[in-house]
Amino acid sequence: MAINVGDHNLARNIIFDNIRVERIEEGQLFHFRVMYNKKYNTGPGRGVQNIIFRNVYYTGKNENPALIEGYDSQRRISDILFEIINVNDK
Repeated sequence: MAINVGDHNLARNIIFDNIRVERIEEGQLFHFRVMYNKKYNTGPGRGVQNIIFRNVYYTGKNENPALIEGYDSQRRISDILFEIINVNDK
């Protein structure tokens, strides 16, 4: 599950609920990033706010660590709630 914002966008008030993931071949289970790429964006994103992940079940292996990365102190990731996240029965 990924949220990547650029182009002065703000992602907020999003709920991911009752999700089953069997495997990840490349990437992470969670990937949130405020970014700016000169080639593709007109500017950095404004942030990611108020995101809820509820009842997420993952039954794979060899996934990469989660990535949560703001752009700077003004354009950041905030108010992320993880509620009942089960990774291989843990």
